[in-house]
Amino acid sequence: MTKTRSFRALALLLAVLVFASLLTMGMNANAAFETLTLKEGATVTYTKDQDALKAAIIDAIVDKEASGLPEDVSPDDFTVRYPGDVAGLVDFHAGEEQNISVTYGTFGIPAYGKITIDKANVSVTVKSGSIYPDEALPENFVTTNPDDDFAIWTLYAGVTASLNPTVYLQFPQSDAWDLAMTFIDPAYALVNGGETFTQRLQRGVTVGQFLDIMRGMSAVIEKATSTELGKNALEAAGFDAEFINGLLDAMANFPDIADDWAMAIGVPNRSGLYTVCAVAMNRNYNPGFGFGLLLVKLRISGVSLVWNDTATSVSAADVASHDFGAVTWYDGKAFPNQPVKYSFIGLKSAGGLYAGMDAPTEPGTYLQTAFNLGGNFFAIPQIRSITITE
Repeated sequence: MTKTRSFRALALLLAVLVFASLLTMGMNANAAFETLTLKEGATVTYTKDQDALKAAIIDAIVDKEASGLPEDVSPDDFTVRYPGDVAGLVDFHAGEEQNISVTYGTFGIPAYGKITIDKANVSVTVKSGSIYPDEALPENFVTTNPDDDFAIWTLYAGVTASLNPTVYLQFPQSDAWDLAMTFIDPAYALVNGGETFTQRLQRGVTVGQFLDIMRGMSAVIEKATSTELGKNALEAAGFDAEFINGLLDAMANFPDIADDWAMAIGVPNRSGLYTVCAVAMNRNYNPGFGFGLLLVKLRISGVSLVWNDTATSVSAADVASHDFGAVTWYDGKAFPNQPVKYSFIGLKSAGGLYAGMDAPTEPGTYLQTAFNLGGNFFAIPQIRSITITE
């Protein structure tokens, strides 16, 4: 026999011996496996730590004494999976009673049982603070405990500096939500004449209209969850019946919100004081709520009012076409959309006093005052004398 054949024969013998040893070890480790007993009605509470959750599942479902397992048995001695998940890639998640397989030892045969993984609770904290209209929210404005992958919906309700009551709704900033919208938008369009959910909100809604939209989302969710991918995407984004109820509950917790209040999308971009409610959604948790305050401040430093036309004398014939207006300037830029109000008071040439918010039309001498009212800027009022000639 050549050296090569001898080497191959020796390697084959070693392989057989190793396999036999492993098989014997596996059989010994699983000698009591035939009597492995899984408990009925087992329940655990979800935790994001999958190793800790696996250990809790084993402790809850495996009757170690009835199964004759050794006292020093460890969670590492078990494999716990959803049926069909042979690679162990699917994380355990909360939900109704679920089927699982439990394998003890290296060569054990799976035993099948049912377990309920209850949803966990989450606490939500809103870090009250202040920003200018063009600034981002403070860092960690909304935080959760535990720090998991939550879809966070944030509601802001308040009165702007222009005395307009407004509610803002900020969508979750997450990949899960972006994916969910690829199912929500077309599903919503199917039952709403082709208009998507996003388009409906962008068109503008009142609080009452938004509530009606959310109450009618059941049919949309049912349509969007007709595929497994859609179902998983919506669940990952926290978009289900509990999500709708959570948003409705959050809005119900705001005092004195009327159905005719305007509703905008995003973070408040108009100065005012807002009550904040953040709703954290995740299919493995009960909805969590956190409350705080956000002050959107007026820009004051460096703000000025500049007259559009600096002429202080105008003929009565040209009054109708004359520009008496002023524009708000800040940091070298004009903000023509910011509201500016005016008042006029003076004496007419023909006699008599004039006072009003509209520019006078009769000859005379008047004081004009320009001032901010509402908007995101406050400037020192500008006063000038205007003469209207014959």
